[in-house]
Amino acid sequence: MNTWERALTDEQREKLEALRARHCKVEAVFVAADAAKGIEAHVRLSVMVDSLQLAFRNEAHDIRVGFDALCHDAMVKLTLPEPPRELLD
Repeated sequence: MNTWERALTDEQREKLEALRARHCKVEAVFVAADAAKGIEAHVRLSVMVDSLQLAFRNEAHDIRVGFDALCHDAMVKLTLPEPPRELLD
């Protein structure tokens, strides 16, 4: 288990495993502050499938909040809408 994963709740770890089961790669990268460029220190969370980035979030304070938003964004993109009924008939 990666260090950042330890900060997640049990429910969030289940969501992480669900993403991985769908062949998603979930990463967390620490980005150091750069005052000259106006960048605060933060963690960049991302979800990738193959080489396609599905979602990303920058979170400065609470990785759990960032993960929830990231997971929601990724799951929306992974869930295909039902086709209109007229196309099925």
